[in-house]
Amino acid sequence: MGISRPHSPSGALVVVARTRSAQQVAVKREHISNAAVSVMAREGIAAANLRGVAHEAEISTGAVLYYFDEFDAVVRSAILIVAEKYATTREQALAQSSDAVASLRRLVSLGLPDTIDGSLAVLYQAHFIDDPSGEITIMLSELNARQRVLYEKAIQRGIDDGVFTPNQDPRAIAAIALCMEDAHSLYAMRDYGVSMRRARSALRQYLAAALGVHL
Repeated sequence: MGISRPHSPSGALVVVARTRSAQQVAVKREHISNAAVSVMAREGIAAANLRGVAHEAEISTGAVLYYFDEFDAVVRSAILIVAEKYATTREQALAQSSDAVASLRRLVSLGLPDTIDGSLAVLYQAHFIDDPSGEITIMLSELNARQRVLYEKAIQRGIDDGVFTPNQDPRAIAAIALCMEDAHSLYAMRDYGVSMRRARSALRQYLAAALGVHL
């Protein structure tokens, strides 16, 4: 008959220690990434560098590279934070409105704010930086898909409520609306003489015509 031995807690302790260590690393990485967001929003992506981010995070440059393999990884992590916040803000705005027309107007306002600066400018600048890993391209593509889905949901809500009568495929309308958002935002950033107020008006006029509703 075998002798029953008490279970050793050492294995469980190792798992707990590893979990805590992983959590600490995640917290440090997030802190550094948020510092990078602040630098990039203030100075632009092109001006952001290792020393500046380390100073913002109040740690050494060596500490930054301890938690990230390279500075480009810091930039990618910061862009991901900005993209997620932007997408979540618009998703929450849509979820909080039960009126299809109000939802659509809100999406337009959030997509074409009066000024393109700060973290929002970071998103648009991200399209033009060197991306050998392809990770930024994937992030921005996913963000684009989420924004298009928001327009699709708002349009479908209006159709279901009998408010919208689209003159073409609602998915096509959503895609065109998003393209107009992006184009006008880039015009504003490049100072092509198109105000955001005019941009919002143009997009609402398009949506009104495409959906047979007053916006």
